[in-house]
Amino acid sequence: MAIKVILTDAGIQALINKQKDGTNALVLSSVQFGTGKYTASEDQTALREPFKTLNTIKGGNIGDNFLRLTAK
Repeated sequence: MAIKVILTDAGIQALINKQKDGTNALVLSSVQFGTGKYTASEDQTALREPFKTLNTIKGGNIGDNFLRLTAK
């Protein structure tokens, strides 16, 4: 199932390194899902209507401007 993900401005800033030529190491401890019953925006810092948090996740870098994330 494909899920539309919106990275927040705060999340993007935390990911970009000081030199702005790559990314910082990123450690996710969980992934949270929301209802999607509103229009999300890049300036949000939390979900309005979360319903599920998953702690079993796996990810990796697959190329420029792409992140791969699997949550079970």
